[in-house]
Amino acid sequence: MNQLILYEEADNIGIITINRPEKVNALNQDIITGLTELLTKLNDDQSIRGVIITGTGKSFSSGVDISLMQVNPEEGRKFIKQLHGMINAARYNKKPIIAAINGYCFGGALEFILACDICVAADNATFGMQEVNLGIPSVIEAALFPFAVGLVKTRELLLTGKAITAEEALKINLINRVVPRDSLLDEAKKAMKEIIRNSSYVIGLQKELINRWLENAGIEESIKIGVDYFTISLTNENTRDSLNSALKK
Repeated sequence: MNQLILYEEADNIGIITINRPEKVNALNQDIITGLTELLTKLNDDQSIRGVIITGTGKSFSSGVDISLMQVNPEEGRKFIKQLHGMINAARYNKKPIIAAINGYCFGGALEFILACDICVAADNATFGMQEVNLGIPSVIEAALFPFAVGLVKTRELLLTGKAITAEEALKINLINRVVPRDSLLDEAKKAMKEIIRNSSYVIGLQKELINRWLENAGIEESIKIGVDYFTISLTNENTRDSLNSALKK
């Protein structure tokens, strides 16, 4: 395990920590690959009943490292599919997954928590989909937004890129609960224990069924179309200028 991803176990619960605090836990290639591999491994680990994911410092994750998006369209298509693969490793995992959101949660990281089963946020957490401010559309698991918060709020969040507080996120059903920052991990463990007191077999079946409901609603086709739109956006000169400007900040 690389030092960008920390892992420990407690009471048959795997605890993953994104550990790149100097870059507000931005998702680089090593983190994306590492999380995908670890979640895939835990999916088959019979000793682990559930997984909690959190971040080091003031951020759960600020989203994808902008440098990964400064690529040509074909490289962009490859990258966005890798990000989708990481998120799928959570959404299709047989184990229940809880996101313990300790601070900033933007862009691809917010799409990731939508693929988790429960989201517990610290009272200082902040959420946003800021891709539109960078000149690119929100794609792949952003397609889950209407199922979580409804079409009206989806339009507002994705078209403005504005950030919202944990309390606002709770109000629109983006997350499940808000807790004091100091008790975040304890509350996440408590939420996990409410789940894993039930049969692992039935939990796995229920998660699979929920995913089938989403598939029947056309979620996978929406994600495929999103990959195409992301690729198209990278051909735009204004998009390239916006990404370059953001990287220099």
